[in-house]
Amino acid sequence: MNLGLTKTRELMKANEAIFVIRFGNRRYAHKLLLDKWLLAQIKQH
Repeated sequence: MNLGLTKTRELMKANEAIFVIRFGNRRYAHKLLLDKWLLAQIKQH
């Protein structure tokens, strides 16, 4: 997707309830949920 760290963190913070999994202070994107969210974003535009 060619995103920098800052933009990635912004997206993860804004969509934390949708595809982000937290382990302690770390945040991980759940791949299947992220793909589903990206497809939904594409269909909206």
